[in-house]
Amino acid sequence: MTLGREAVLFVPTLDRYLQLLYVIATRKDGEAIASPVKGVDGESISMLAVWGGMGWDRLRFSQGEHEMETLLLVLDLVGTFVFALSGATAGVKRRLDLFGVLVLSFAAANSGGIIRDLLIGAVPPAAISDWRYLAVSLLAGVITFWCYPVIDRLHSPVLVFDGAGLALFAVSGAQKALAFGLDPVLAALLGMLTGIGGGMARDVLLAEIPTVLRADLYAVAALVGAAVVVIGDELNLPSVGVTIAGAILCFGIRLMAIRRGWHLPIARQPEQSAADGLDPDGRKDD
Repeated sequence: MTLGREAVLFVPTLDRYLQLLYVIATRKDGEAIASPVKGVDGESISMLAVWGGMGWDRLRFSQGEHEMETLLLVLDLVGTFVFALSGATAGVKRRLDLFGVLVLSFAAANSGGIIRDLLIGAVPPAAISDWRYLAVSLLAGVITFWCYPVIDRLHSPVLVFDGAGLALFAVSGAQKALAFGLDPVLAALLGMLTGIGGGMARDVLLAEIPTVLRADLYAVAALVGAAVVVIGDELNLPSVGVTIAGAILCFGIRLMAIRRGWHLPIARQPEQSAADGLDPDGRKDD
């Protein structure tokens, strides 16, 4: 790789022009790579350039990348906080000690995101490489441990926080999958997996059947929210609006399912066992 020319580019921002210096490194095959000089107002604007034999063939800027990264970070951290609240609340109800509550809050808050990052190749996962995820998880755990009476005043606090975390992680998982170039269908599935991962880890640590396997429209709600994000991306709709709409729809479906008892078909016991008066374990009723 050999260094080519230097270019001083003036890129319009919201209300001013920001001068960025890019050093263009050209390969022998004619492609070009542009990397911004670090430390310019803390902003980063990516640049795609193709170098032709007689000059520039195409020069295109993606100014929405910085906003998308900020949106994903905010969704991840807010989702981490509410999922950590659900994990810590479940731990307090099970009368765990402070350490147990904090472990449960971290596991519930970050398991889905870690699975997502490992599957798309974003390693090390953000939950491990960024201290803010750990800090948010522990903060939620401490707040729940010492202020549980206040949180317990909510109706079914574990379910409410779990639904909020499900919605936020479903849409953020789908957005991050799309940003890493995944197929739309796979991005929607990965968004669903991101949403349900934390709740599954929480329930497994508490020796319970995971909510996703027995609850009212849990994974389906996450899949619907992620699908809204994917469809909006395919239609080139504004990312922020589509993400908010997907999160609200997912959370709404989850709450309505809880209140109205909406659920998928449930497996029935064999009629022969019921006729013989056997309980689910195969023992005779007294």
